[in-house]
Amino acid sequence: MKQKPFLLLSLILLLFIITTGAFAQSNYASLKVDELSDTQVKQLIQRAESLGYNDAQLEQMAAAQGMKQEEITKLRIRVEKIRKQGNSSTNTQQSAAVSGNNSNRTDRQYIGGSSDSTAFSQPTKQELIDKAFEDLKPKIFGSELFKNSNITFEPNLRMATPAGYVIGPDDQLLIDVTGDNEANYDLKVSPDGSIRIEYVGLVRVGGLSIDEARSKIKSLMSSTYPGLRSGRTNLAINLGNIRGIKVILNGQVTKPGTYTLSSLSSVFNALYAAGGPNDNGSYRKIQVVRNNKVVATVDFYDLIINGMQKGNIRLQDQDVINV
Repeated sequence: MKQKPFLLLSLILLLFIITTGAFAQSNYASLKVDELSDTQVKQLIQRAESLGYNDAQLEQMAAAQGMKQEEITKLRIRVEKIRKQGNSSTNTQQSAAVSGNNSNRTDRQYIGGSSDSTAFSQPTKQELIDKAFEDLKPKIFGSELFKNSNITFEPNLRMATPAGYVIGPDDQLLIDVTGDNEANYDLKVSPDGSIRIEYVGLVRVGGLSIDEARSKIKSLMSSTYPGLRSGRTNLAINLGNIRGIKVILNGQVTKPGTYTLSSLSSVFNALYAAGGPNDNGSYRKIQVVRNNKVVATVDFYDLIINGMQKGNIRLQDQDVINV
C-alpha cells in the first residue's frame, strides 16, 4: 500500500516529461535542468502539490526516474528559487487579498445561504489525477472539430437531387410530367429495386444514378406521352424521402461500430457520427472499402486546411471506413 502514492507521483512526472518539450527524452539520465524554463518547473511543482507531496518526495521521484544527483541538486535550487519568488509576490498582495476575501465571504453567504465551507465541494485526489491526465494530454490538430457542438458535418437534405446519386430500395421517387401532358407520380423503390409506373409497368431503377433512371423512364414513358419525344413534354425526377444506409466504421475511431446514415452522407458525415479518429487514429489515410476494394483514401487535413474534399465520396450501403 505504501507504493501507491509513489507510483501515482511517478506517473504524474512521467506524463509531464512526455508532454513537455524540454522533457521529451526517453533517457532521463541525460535530462538537463538548466534547459527547463521556470514555467516548466512550476508545472512540475504544481502537479506534486496537487497530490499533497513535498519537495523531498519530488527529489526521490526524480532519482527513481534516473535523473543524475547533480541535476537533482540543480532542480532543488530551482524549486527553492521559484518558491521564494512566489512567497515575495504573495506577501505584497496579502493585504489586498484579506479585504477581498471578506467581501467574497459575504457574497458566498448570500448566494449559498450558508458560510459553511462544506457547501463547496472540493475535488478528490482521483479528480486531480484525471485533470492532470487531461491537461498534459497532447492536443491533436483537427480533433476539436468533432467535439465542438457548434460545428456539424451532417449532410444537407434540403438540396437538389445530385445527378450522380445512386437509387436504392426505400428511396421515394417523385416523377413530374409537364408541358403538353401533365402527370405526377409518387413511387417507392421496392426491395428488389423496381418501381411500378401506371401504363408502363415495372421499371428496374435500383443501382442506377438519377440521370440514368431519368433517361430510362423517359424512354419507356414516351409511348404513353408522345410529347416526350418531340420535346413539348418534359420529365423530371427528384428524391422525396431518402433511405438510410448501413456504414461500418473500423479501427482507431472514437466510437467504432455500424451506423445508419442518410444515403446522402459522405465520409466526413460518417466520421462525425462516430466522434472522429481517436488519439491513435490517422487523419490523413482514411480508407473507404466497397465490395472488398479500397475505392477512396481521404485526407481530412485537405478539408480543414485547404478546403479540398478530394476523396470525400458519397457513401453507399455496407461501405466500410477504416481509420
